[in-house]
Amino acid sequence: MPSVRFLCGLFFLMSWFPQAVHAEGQPASEDIHLSIFYLEDSKQQFSIEEVAAAQKKHLFRPAEKSPNFGYTDSVYWFRLTVENKTGQERLLLEVPSPPLDSLILYGPDGKGAFQKTEAGDTKEFGDRLIKHRNFLFPIKLSSGEKKTYYLRVQTEGAMSVPIQLWTEDTFLPHSTKETAIHFGYYGLVIIMAVYNFFLFIFLRNKSYLVYTLFSLSYVMIHMANLGDAYQWLWPSASWWNNRSIVFFISFSFILSCFFIRHLLNVPKYSPWMDQALSLLAAIQVLIIGILFFVSYPLALHMIFVSSLLHSLFFLFLALFLWKKGSKLAKYFLFAWLFFLIGNTISSLADAGLIVRSLATHYAVLIGSPLELVLFSLGLSAQVGLIRKEKEQLYEKVQETQKDITLTIGEVMEARSKETSHHVKRVAEYSGIIALAYGLSGEEVKKLKAASPMHDLGKVGIPDSILNKPGKLTEEEFKEMKKHTTIGYNMLKHSSGETLQIAAIIAHQHHEKYDGTGYPRKLKGEDIHLFARITAIADVFDALNSKRAYKEKWDLDGILSFMEREKGKHFDPMLVDLFLADIDAALEVAHKFPE
Repeated sequence: MPSVRFLCGLFFLMSWFPQAVHAEGQPASEDIHLSIFYLEDSKQQFSIEEVAAAQKKHLFRPAEKSPNFGYTDSVYWFRLTVENKTGQERLLLEVPSPPLDSLILYGPDGKGAFQKTEAGDTKEFGDRLIKHRNFLFPIKLSSGEKKTYYLRVQTEGAMSVPIQLWTEDTFLPHSTKETAIHFGYYGLVIIMAVYNFFLFIFLRNKSYLVYTLFSLSYVMIHMANLGDAYQWLWPSASWWNNRSIVFFISFSFILSCFFIRHLLNVPKYSPWMDQALSLLAAIQVLIIGILFFVSYPLALHMIFVSSLLHSLFFLFLALFLWKKGSKLAKYFLFAWLFFLIGNTISSLADAGLIVRSLATHYAVLIGSPLELVLFSLGLSAQVGLIRKEKEQLYEKVQETQKDITLTIGEVMEARSKETSHHVKRVAEYSGIIALAYGLSGEEVKKLKAASPMHDLGKVGIPDSILNKPGKLTEEEFKEMKKHTTIGYNMLKHSSGETLQIAAIIAHQHHEKYDGTGYPRKLKGEDIHLFARITAIADVFDALNSKRAYKEKWDLDGILSFMEREKGKHFDPMLVDLFLADIDAALEVAHKFPE
């Protein structure tokens, strides 16, 4: 349900896009006319006077609606001719590309020279004339007036220079809606991150922790790329701001390698794929080192290439693991496709290979939350698979433990010259009584698994006593009674629940309801329920079987004895329940004969 609510919220925000953002490179009002021409200064040597000179005018070329020249070392000059037919004199020139390093707007000062206004992400945020995430230049232009401005742009990143003109009245609602979209996205992803962090705390599954950090790194990438981080988080750290996008992209790829490794259990399916993931993570660590200590432009170009490499490898990995039988690979595959589509569109636009537009601008912002939702669903599926595997493992352990207890019981019975089916019959009789008493199926299983261990302590009794054909002497009987304590001491230190129950049964199954039993003379309900049940099952089977020291009793004699011992040897209610279903007990005796 959280994922469904997230998607609904996301699509609600996406419905704002057409009304929230004007087409880049277009004036916000039909009453403002803007023409854009550009000039490439590949040697970075032109001055404003040279650019504005008449002999340079023929070198300018008409620009697209959203000028984008990819990664380049050139300086670009833009000639902007603005005609104001509105009733407002104050206009705003917006360049909504926060990663640009340096922008200088040259406007006529009325004296034949130019007045310049500087901006860029290499300058502190507080130095901006208008404190906004995007670059804003105020322009004073009387109604009906026409002027030409020159914009010089230089950057080490992508030379993407969308240009928009606004009146103050139209810019404010546009900016407010755009801010709502940005922080709506941040809030939704942060909520998902916090939710998964709490799952990590409760489930102790490290995949949830990596997912949390991965989600937050996405938020930081977009906050840095959209200019919100510079405005709200580190307005004075221009050096860091200039490098933050590359850092968070590399950091997110490192986290994605760890996340994929744990989510898809890559080492299980392919050790060499696991090594490739480690190599990709190491490459990102190298890029971070180059970013801080060697060269920002080099790190920028490396992150561009490595992003494509990571994206293609992750896609191949998902297909490979899906074919190998990974049930979670499909979640990752479709999640990564969303990211890959959005990231590819954005990267191609930044490189100038496709036209920059509203769709390319928000491609990653739309694709990444869809990716995160599918990753979250993948984590939920992973938890379900782990839970199922644990349940299956628990069942196997319980079955193995049951086999072990039966085997030990059979060994003990063989040593005492009794039929090995005794312990099986005692377990089944105990189950009949437990079900009639109203115990749950799980409790009945535990009792049936533990009851075969009731005479384990006989391992410490000498054969001369254990297999004596006649009646035991007082001293011999005293020695025989020690088997309850011996069995308890052998089992009491076990951490397994079944063996802990077996320890109690071994210790108390010779206690009597009236308090005359041994070894502790417990009385009534002070005797554990499982021990009271096992006592009835054990005595019934002993009377219904031939032993070295006695013949088998007839059924009427057994039933009479059980009735007489109600309230003395046995719990009366349990005896009544057992005798009421005596036919089931006789079927067990027939199934497991002597």
